[in-house]
Amino acid sequence: MSAETKAQRIGLVPNIIAGLATGMFSIPEGMAYAQLAGVNPKVHETLKKSGALDVLSAENVFPATKRVLAIENAAWHAAQQWLQAHQTATP
Repeated sequence: MSAETKAQRIGLVPNIIAGLATGMFSIPEGMAYAQLAGVNPKVHETLKKSGALDVLSAENVFPATKRVLAIENAAWHAAQQWLQAHQTATP
């Protein structure tokens, strides 16, 4: 094994550990910015009773309304169009 290959292997483990640690700390941060849209009224009530609504923050939970559902559908269609426009040909 060459010295260069050995050095690459030695550096691999700390990089993997650093990546995992960064990922573990990023998940709670991402959850802090999470939003729930299109929540069924029964689910909303369950979140409230369980205390989860307090953790999520009530202003980040949106009930299922025609407007919210229309926005979700528009976002879905826009994402599908973008994916089709940027799809690469497979060999």
